Amino acid sequence: MKLIGRLLLYVLIACLVVIFGFYFLLQTRWGADHVSNWVSENSGYHLTFDVMDHRFSAPSHLLLENVTFGRDGQPATLVAKTVDIGLSIRQLTAPLHVDTILLQDGTLNISVQTAPFPFEADRLQLRNMALNSPGSEWRLSAQRVNGGVMPWRPEAGRVLGNKAQIQLSAGSLTLNDVPATNVLIEGSIDHDQVMLNTVAPIWRAER
Repeated sequence: MKLIGRLLLYVLIACLVVIFGFYFLLQTRWGADHVSNWVSENSGYHLTFDVMDHRFSAPSHLLLENVTFGRDGQPATLVAKTVDIGLSIRQLTAPLHVDTILLQDGTLNISVQTAPFPFEADRLQLRNMALNSPGSEWRLSAQRVNGGVMPWRPEAGRVLGNKAQIQLSAGSLTLNDVPATNVLIEGSIDHDQVMLNTVAPIWRAER
């Protein structure tokens, strides 16, 4: 019995060593390259990122740096300096549905030709992002965009989803060839209808 107990202990230790080794390898450039290649080779998507970061101080968050994502043979849907993915126990039953996704310092293309995302979130957050919709009815181009979309359930041809609440601010924006600066946008998306409750300038107090 003692021999069996020792063998089980050694097997457990070996498994833990392998798990921790794999965990740390994933946070290296080597790990990022292998994950990117696996996704690109086993799906219709193209994914690249420099490094994946996970910290025990924020165990529910996964951080990807210098991310490019899109469908094979099409322009990138997303280019971002950082993508922060907030995880929860929900991943046990719905691995592609996360709590939050924060996109920071990059560009999100929301035209009908761009690739749909294979995952969804309770909230999509944007921080210092650019939004473009080339070839769509909106003809939208926005810079320095901050805000959120709740919930975020992207579909083919609808990167922001079919039904959601939106609240965004933009440092500069051109919508259907009409330019504006420091704009606040609040509204909702309901299938083919976009209802904007607020489109207003952001007043800044002079110092």
